[in-house]
Amino acid sequence: MSGDSICLQSGKLIIDKDLTIIGHPQYDIPIDGTPNAQSIEIANGAHVIMHGVHFIVNPSVGMNAFENFGDLMLKDVVIEYLAGSSGGIFANEGTVVMDPEVEIVEVQE
Repeated sequence: MSGDSICLQSGKLIIDKDLTIIGHPQYDIPIDGTPNAQSIEIANGAHVIMHGVHFIVNPSVGMNAFENFGDLMLKDVVIEYLAGSSGGIFANEGTVVMDPEVEIVEVQE
């Protein structure tokens, strides 16, 4: 799968259970959200760990790439957002812990 992407095409991905997502260290498989993909929402009561994951986000006006109402831990994560995106990257009403290896990077289209 190296070089492939997981594409979020539309709607909202809601994580409402405890979940750990671990990226493979040898393959960079980005999770790519289009402007029509509203966000990834961590629901109240969910405990989510994302480790070694690469996101490409392009939030639309009034939208956020991540909406957190639960507990979110990011370890060795890269979040690329496209220059000129109209929305935000994070809306947080829960708890977010980021290790020093988290990168949030603006990229040109």
